[in-house]
Amino acid sequence: MRWSVYFFWTIFILSSCSRNHFNETQQGNIFLRNNKVYYQKKYNSLVSLTSVEESIKLYNTPYGGFQIKEVNNDVLNGVMVNYQLNWDINQEKPYKVPEMFKQPVNATFEIEKVDNSYTVTVNNIWFTSNQEKKQTNVTLESLVLKKNYTGFLNKKQNIEILALIDKNFTTIFQLQNKHGDLRF
Repeated sequence: MRWSVYFFWTIFILSSCSRNHFNETQQGNIFLRNNKVYYQKKYNSLVSLTSVEESIKLYNTPYGGFQIKEVNNDVLNGVMVNYQLNWDINQEKPYKVPEMFKQPVNATFEIEKVDNSYTVTVNNIWFTSNQEKKQTNVTLESLVLKKNYTGFLNKKQNIEILALIDKNFTTIFQLQNKHGDLRF
């Protein structure tokens, strides 16, 4: 009896001390469903889709940014083209990012107004690779999922990269911030 109590306490303490909680199909606001990785977050604030369009365009840079494709009363659809993610977004310590993630990111996004909130979904996330003047596209799924695409890779670096992507998208789409990308 005594041994089993110690065993369960040890397991409990080790699991609660884990710095990075691992979930095979969700890391923060990054989800895996049907072999696809996407970002989705609900923001509890009221927004106007016309002001959303202006706010997102503040993140445009000379070589990439955001394009709005369609706006109606409750939904805004757009694309992120050649956008360079901010890998120093934590500002706590420099993070060494694998070369592939340093490439510009591309994706589609949708912002849906619901009552006094809005939900952002970012899909089809891929990176542009320009190796030896031959451009190839590398999907986020191929970089962060197991070979059978049934779960996220359980590696510390993978979890940290997903957290940084989550923080980038959260910062971009938190639309009450009117400052845009402060890196430039």
